[in-house]
This record gives sequence, C-alpha cells and structure tokens, in this order.
Amino acid sequence: MSATKIRSPEATKRRHAWWWFFVLLALGALLGTAFALFMFMPLAMATDGCYERMIDGVCGLSANGQLVLILIPWMSVIVGIITAFLGAVVATRFRRTPLFGIAAGVLGYLAMVVVGTVIAYQM
Repeated sequence: MSATKIRSPEATKRRHAWWWFFVLLALGALLGTAFALFMFMPLAMATDGCYERMIDGVCGLSANGQLVLILIPWMSVIVGIITAFLGAVVATRFRRTPLFGIAAGVLGYLAMVVVGTVIAYQM
C-alpha cells in the first residue's frame, strides 16, 4: 500500500485559488510594470519644459515634487502588489478565497495614484 494523502475538496479548491491568485498577481504586476514604463517618458517630458518663471500645473512643482510625479506609477505597482498579497492573507484567515486580494491590490493601486499626486503637490 502506498502512503498517499487524501485531500479534502475544500483544500484542493483553496490550493487552486492560490495558484489563480499568483497567476493573476503576476499578470497584474507585468501589466503594471509595462504601464509604468510607458508612462515614464510622458511624465518626464511634462516636467522637462519647465523654466524658472513658469508656475502653471506641473511646472509649479518643486524638483522633489516633479520626481515624485514621475515615480507615481512605480509606487502604485509596488503598493498594489503588497496590498494584493496582504488582502489574500487576510481573506484566507477569514476562510475566504485569496482572490479577494486581487481586488484589494487594484484598490491599493488606485489609491496610491491619488496619494502620490497629493504628495507631489505638497512638496
């Protein structure tokens, strides 16, 4: 006789949900990184044409504010990944599917865009 483990259907579903979570998280991280790379140049070019006397919009930002503005997509990707993982862990703790973490990650990503913009204009 072989010593095989018999898994309950619940444990199998949970294991498959974690695989789906990691696949979707990797896909989201890949797309987020591609978007951050794509947005790097337009955001950098928006701050390139600023001169000393210009005070409108992006040109009214300090040098640190312009740097934060350029880094917002990267900060959003990182925060989205962290909140997705934490959301999955919390959902699993409450015996829910870890796929709730994907929704938490999207909300964290979007919230970081707003928070990053506020930080950029406060500097």
